[in-house]
This record gives sequence, structure tokens and C-alpha cells, in this order.
Amino acid sequence: FGDQGKERIVRGLVLRIKGITQHVREDISTLIEFYHDQPTTFDYQFKVDNDEYALYCSELVWKIYRDGAEVEIGAVQELGDFDLAHPTVRQLMTERYGEAVPLKEKVISPAAMFASDLLETVYAN
Repeated sequence: FGDQGKERIVRGLVLRIKGITQHVREDISTLIEFYHDQPTTFDYQFKVDNDEYALYCSELVWKIYRDGAEVEIGAVQELGDFDLAHPTVRQLMTERYGEAVPLKEKVISPAAMFASDLLETVYAN
């Protein structure tokens, strides 16, 4: 990115659980430290709850809130609920799963988490 110019637009959004207590914040912090200290790898199969040490990005955040605050941020969906028709997506699915894409596999998406009524905006630009 170095030579693309000095002006960049940086946008951000920070969300948190509505009405979160200090006790819950501490529980969440403890879980963040737990996962930080584990030999966690990226879960290229995108399976919710298949392994505590193979996680994908949304799953990690979802599990921390589920286990630390006892709330599920966003609705877990099946892989088949998503539009998988685009050629790039089909190619990626074939590379990951072969011809037997597990359409019933449970997943949590960033969009589902973002749409949760349990969250409030703390910062946006």
C-alpha cells in the first residue's frame, strides 16, 4: 500500500453487548486470554463448535460472547442458507470440500452477528 498515496479513508465500527456488566467484561477478558494462549489454528472448514483449537474469525468472537456473557450474538445458520452460486464461491467450496459441500453445516457469519439486537454501537465513523 505504500505508494498508493497518503490519503486513506479509514472507517470503523465498535459494537458491544447492551447493558454489559463489569463482571461479564471480566469473564469475556478471561476467555480472550484463554484463546490467546491456546495453539489455535484457522478453521478452513468453517464449522461451529467442531474444535476449541480450530476456529474461524466470527466463530471465535461468537464463542467468547456465548461462553463469557451467556448470549448468542447472531443466529447460527446452515452453509446452504447462503448464496453459493457465484463462480468464485463455487470454486472455493470445491477446493475446500470437493463435490460434497456440507450444506447442512452450522456456521455463524459476521453479518448475522452484526444484525443482532443484543448489540449497541459504541463508536462509528
